[in-house]
Amino acid sequence: MRGALRYFAARSKRALRYYPAALIFALVTALLLSALAGALLFEKEGEINEQKLRVRVGVVGNLEDTYLDLAVFALQNMDSSRVYAEMITMEPDEAEKMLDSGEIIGYVTVPEGYVETVMSGENQQLTYTVKDSPASLVPILMNEVVGTVSRYVTLSENGIYGYTDFCRDMGIPRSEYRPLADGLSVEYLMTILEREDATETKILEGTKGLDLFGYYTCAIFVIAVLLWGISFAPMMISQESSLYRLLRFNGTGAFLQTCGDFLPFLLLMVANVLLLGAAVSAFGATPEPLLLIIKLLPAVSLLCAFQYLLYEISKSPVSAVLIQLFSCVASSLASGFFFYRNALPESVALFGRLIPTGVAFDYVTDVFRKGDCSLSLLITVILTAALLLLAAVVRAGKIRRAR
Repeated sequence: MRGALRYFAARSKRALRYYPAALIFALVTALLLSALAGALLFEKEGEINEQKLRVRVGVVGNLEDTYLDLAVFALQNMDSSRVYAEMITMEPDEAEKMLDSGEIIGYVTVPEGYVETVMSGENQQLTYTVKDSPASLVPILMNEVVGTVSRYVTLSENGIYGYTDFCRDMGIPRSEYRPLADGLSVEYLMTILEREDATETKILEGTKGLDLFGYYTCAIFVIAVLLWGISFAPMMISQESSLYRLLRFNGTGAFLQTCGDFLPFLLLMVANVLLLGAAVSAFGATPEPLLLIIKLLPAVSLLCAFQYLLYEISKSPVSAVLIQLFSCVASSLASGFFFYRNALPESVALFGRLIPTGVAFDYVTDVFRKGDCSLSLLITVILTAALLLLAAVVRAGKIRRAR
């Protein structure tokens, strides 16, 4: 045990020499990630130009003194589509220019005499022009909206014309069925306008009851710890296999060696996290952020154990940094740090919950929402111990190969 303590002291002195550079890196990344979190907070408070959230659709054609003018008015003032779409009347040349410049997402062309032909029973079509842009999902979504509207119109026409044709075939006078047909048209119109009431929106479990700001604050915290761990690569990579064997010969086995290497790494990471919490507490003149950071230390331990294992299997600083970067990006994607987990394929989301970053993220979100985190804490501690044991097995393999 005395040899293990001496080894820990030597490793701690070595780690302190690398800490200033790691601290500077941590401060820079903390500032950048704080700016990102600030942008999310700005969005959370609703200080967004609402106009930017609505797509603009042009309408080309003469709509004066027609039913289409009334229809556009209804879409802009009564229909639920007014939340995400804005209809703008314009000339054909203006529509082309605005479509090319991206000011509108598409435009509808109304041919001359369209209303008269439709009223006479002809099925003349409107033309919707959209720019083919694979870099944006908006044209695809608007195409789906147009297709849905087309089905509304077609099915409504089928119902009304079918009813009037049936009445004529049965010899019912026009004066009797026409008012009912007009009432049917109104019923179709009101059903379409009230279509939002036909469905119920539910937010599925998976965000741990956090809003956008809380969810991505937790994700940014985990990403920050992963990035800070990469800065310790020069300190963590060691090719002193003969030293490992000598320590083993003197009674300091693979597990004690692992603890002697891991604890300085963990302590420096904890120092970074506590400094961050202290800075936020001092800025806000409240100790609550620091107390919250202290509760998150088990997640920090798990992430450090995960990164330590990756360092242990690396053979050089270059390979270590590459492995750390790849694992950081891949695990962040799988664990739902960039996109909500519900937006990921089910198999990917399940995998993301089982890996260390996903387990740490679950614990962090439980702490942030101030719920019962005993189960996630237990899983975090068990997985941390398992990763350290696995790292000790890797160290034992290095000792055997050094003979």
